[in-house]
Amino acid sequence: MSIQNNVTPFADETRLLRRARGAFVKSMIDQEERSARFVAIRIGLNPTSMGERLKGQSPFLADELEHIARVLRIDPVKFYGDYIAVTATGNPADDAKVQQKD
Repeated sequence: MSIQNNVTPFADETRLLRRARGAFVKSMIDQEERSARFVAIRIGLNPTSMGERLKGQSPFLADELEHIARVLRIDPVKFYGDYIAVTATGNPADDAKVQQKD
């Protein structure tokens, strides 16, 4: 038996959810006219790791999301709530206005 036979792939829904949530974070970074590399460096994350998260290859950690929100000057609680609201089949947070810190 090969090693690959012992690997359990992620369910398609999990993969789609990660991609959708990564796209949400990317859209928020783009909305603030920042680059993923800039945000990654500011939060102390390797830019390659950030790219993996934005593509849905790896999940974001809660503290990473908090730091991203702070770099983008977005309320972290609202940002995280919008992130969690993203589904694998759609993005209900697209139309949500993320509150900016004053």
